[in-house]
Amino acid sequence: MGFGSYFFFVSLTLIGASKATSLSAITPFLSSIIALVTLKEKLTLTLILGTMATVAGIMVIM
Repeated sequence: MGFGSYFFFVSLTLIGASKATSLSAITPFLSSIIALVTLKEKLTLTLILGTMATVAGIMVIM
């Protein structure tokens, strides 16, 4: 079990299952931001639209 799993289970106890699971959907968004900064990935229209869809979906769920 790694750090990610540990913090996910801690968040389950602190904020509840529905919010913790919804927040886990933000992983692709954070991965994209990290890739842009550290790996110098190019910002494409597909990435922007996917990021916007991810954020919108999380806002609808929460």
